[in-house]
Amino acid sequence: MPEMTGIEFLRRVKDIYPDTVRLVLSGYTDIDTIIQAINEGAIYKFLTKPWDDEALRQTLRDAFRQHNLAADNQRLSAELLAANRELEQVNARLQEALRDKEERVRRDETTLLVTQEMLQNLPWPMIGIDSEEMIAFANHAALSAAPSLCLGQTTAACLPAELVQALRQGRSEFDAELGGARYSVRVDAMGRASASRGSLLVFVPPGAAS
Repeated sequence: MPEMTGIEFLRRVKDIYPDTVRLVLSGYTDIDTIIQAINEGAIYKFLTKPWDDEALRQTLRDAFRQHNLAADNQRLSAELLAANRELEQVNARLQEALRDKEERVRRDETTLLVTQEMLQNLPWPMIGIDSEEMIAFANHAALSAAPSLCLGQTTAACLPAELVQALRQGRSEFDAELGGARYSVRVDAMGRASASRGSLLVFVPPGAAS
């Protein structure tokens, strides 16, 4: 070519089409130029004239394999990049979901603490009984009225017999004694809005309901 050599031409091809596999078949052998071109990546191989047909075929086969390998590497790199981006998005969504869950847990804990404090400070005795007839909760008023109450004990061990009998009969309202005083007892089943199982007993002093 009058304006540039074949190797200079392939250098420009490399800049414009970097994915091509470039070969030179020439009778001109400037060893310094060839070495520089190979080192710069401008050409894959340099073949001289006269050539050996089988060697030329093998070189072309190698060039196609080189091109396919480079294409596969680019495809795998692109797939890996896409997978990493998707993983980052999934991790971001998981982190956001985790933060939301932690915030809900904090709100639920606050609500529970407020509810427990309200129940503890109600003036009427309240006793929670689990599904195994164990005392699971007693507020300050209940413990004041019946100091023998102890969490973890059975109802039969620490509540009056008439009260235990009424509970076992499934009655929802009845009169009973607690700590020497008579109360109107209301029994509400737990679990309507939670996974709790058991009953909550509210002891209403005479005349307080009205």
